[in-house]
Amino acid sequence: MQAKLLAEFCRRFESVVRPLLQPLANAIDAVEKAPDRDAAGLLAPLREVQHHLGALLDKVAEQQAYVLIFGPLKSGKSTLMNALAAAYVSEVSCLPAYPCLVFVGNGERRRYQLTRFDGTSETFDDGEAIAARIGEAHLRLAEHLRAAEAEGRPFDPATHFPQAIRRIDVRLPAQALAQSGAVLVDTPGLYSRMRFGYSQMTRDFRNAAACAVFVVKSDNLFLEQVFEEFQELLDLFSRIFLIVNVDSTKRDLRPDGELAPSLEQTRPEQIVAAFEQLAMTAALKRAHEQGRLRIYPIDLMRAASARVKGEARAAMPDDFRTFVADLAEFLASPDYLAAFLGDSLRRAHTLLHALERIGAHDTITDLEARAAQLERERNTTQALLAAADRVLAWQADKAFTCFEQRVRADVGNRAHEIGVKTVRLMEAGLDQWFLSGASVQALLENEWRPPLKLFRDQIEAEAKESLERSLQERDGGVDEGQAPLADLRAVGADLAAVRRRAAEAVLATPLPDVPRIRIDLAAIPVKRSATDWMLLRSLDKVRAGLFGEDGGLDQKIAAKVKAARLGDAGKRYLRDHLQAVHDAFCREAAAQVVERVGRAIATRTAQELREIASARKRDAEARLRDLERQWNLCTQVLSPLRKLAAAVRDAQAAVLALARDHGVQELTVLDDGPVLPRATSAPELHVPSRARLRRR
Repeated sequence: MQAKLLAEFCRRFESVVRPLLQPLANAIDAVEKAPDRDAAGLLAPLREVQHHLGALLDKVAEQQAYVLIFGPLKSGKSTLMNALAAAYVSEVSCLPAYPCLVFVGNGERRRYQLTRFDGTSETFDDGEAIAARIGEAHLRLAEHLRAAEAEGRPFDPATHFPQAIRRIDVRLPAQALAQSGAVLVDTPGLYSRMRFGYSQMTRDFRNAAACAVFVVKSDNLFLEQVFEEFQELLDLFSRIFLIVNVDSTKRDLRPDGELAPSLEQTRPEQIVAAFEQLAMTAALKRAHEQGRLRIYPIDLMRAASARVKGEARAAMPDDFRTFVADLAEFLASPDYLAAFLGDSLRRAHTLLHALERIGAHDTITDLEARAAQLERERNTTQALLAAADRVLAWQADKAFTCFEQRVRADVGNRAHEIGVKTVRLMEAGLDQWFLSGASVQALLENEWRPPLKLFRDQIEAEAKESLERSLQERDGGVDEGQAPLADLRAVGADLAAVRRRAAEAVLATPLPDVPRIRIDLAAIPVKRSATDWMLLRSLDKVRAGLFGEDGGLDQKIAAKVKAARLGDAGKRYLRDHLQAVHDAFCREAAAQVVERVGRAIATRTAQELREIASARKRDAEARLRDLERQWNLCTQVLSPLRKLAAAVRDAQAAVLALARDHGVQELTVLDDGPVLPRATSAPELHVPSRARLRRR
């Protein structure tokens, strides 16, 4: 029944916790590749949890009972491992004081896996090869340790030298371990110069371990410093086996000078009795009386030799057989099953809590805020791009037709009135010319041309007033139906200001001068006098005499000559020509002013709006590319972390359900969980009412 219950628990535990490994690996991979240095601070705690989680899953999947072996240097820990495994494994035992654990379990063949603090690993099939690699790693670690000591700074291999070996897994055919499901865990020596981070090193399994074995040589049994940290083991483990490693070949000197068997050979139990009576502390006495501490005097070298050679059970020391039987009995007991289930669930609960704390760390909070900000900026930039595209697609020239029509109407309304005055001025000039001795050139340049220029100036002034009235209106007089005003504002184009700049630029160039007035002298009626008839002078000859031989216009003509030669017919012709010149010029001048103030300004306005929109579009496209790059980098880190957080929430609920189903009503967040970065605010873990959460 107990085996069936354990198998069912392990199956469900595996289905709940193992799915976390892939999202956790994805999150670690994303953080490793992140260019943001702040994110790198998450790498160590994530790897730490990954390491613990993998070890826990291995333990549960294989229904392994971890038996941690403690003791001072050279106390016989490796020898005990050889004896328990019934196989030689000392070639990969921890080098003295090296801060890593060695896990020895049953396997189909010999295989050695070396795992470093940075998560990398190597696999070996040859014991000598891994022993050489351990030796190299030990020297490198020693160099970094000495450098830290020289600088007076603390040293932790996980932080300051992550290439250091963290653990070594050994698998070898060991039927003795297969039967019990035990995995032996060899720990570094307790009293060494390099025993930094001892609690950190053993936290992987000390709460999930079935029991602890403490090995001490009989010569050191009565040294107080050997048991200085033993209280910690009593607090951590429900069962501790204290093995006093005796030397059954030891001899003592007798008074007569002869060598005799020592007490360790003849009566080793007396050494234990003396320890219990004289040297055992109150805490050890209490644990011993409660049955939590059991003491065995064993010749480990003899036991290991017999086991490795495969000798009969009877050849092994009695105390070793007793110790193995007691250990096997404990590993098969309901107490161990309860401890296995409880410890596994608490360890999983602690690791999930650790992942939740990582998810609430300032680094991730800042990344989330950064991603949200980038998303907002990206949306804003995309909206700006869309606005710029709409402005560029807008046919501004057509939208400004209304202004051209308005100017044309305003100019047209005034053109007739101003034109009438212009004609009068030109006619008055003609009358004045007939009374003077001025030339035709003077008539055209001095009497007719100035009124025409005045006409054009007044028409242009009227057009400018019409333009100014429109510029004074809101948004330059353009409504939403004529222009995408919101889009123009989005791209930073002030329509009224752009129109005003366009108007200033167009109007800064003066209109060309009023063109010279042309007249066909041959068409002007000329009268011949009686003398002309007598002398047979032709009209051409008379015109040449009147206007000049070369046909020029600058020959002065006396008033009486004008009256005699041109008369009423000439005056009527000049009046008709005046009207024709006036009408043609006024039409052309009005059209020119309307084109200049209406069309030219509209065209220039549209051109500047397109330039503004094009520039903003180029800037927005460059900005969007940069935002996309930053957002992608950010989400490449956040996306796996978000998926991990979702997987953690699912696993938390499933672990609590698993605990309730197996009668574990209290899940404790262990104080010796993974070392995590600090966060300014970490949310409390919300636990259903049926499972209480406390810290110890």
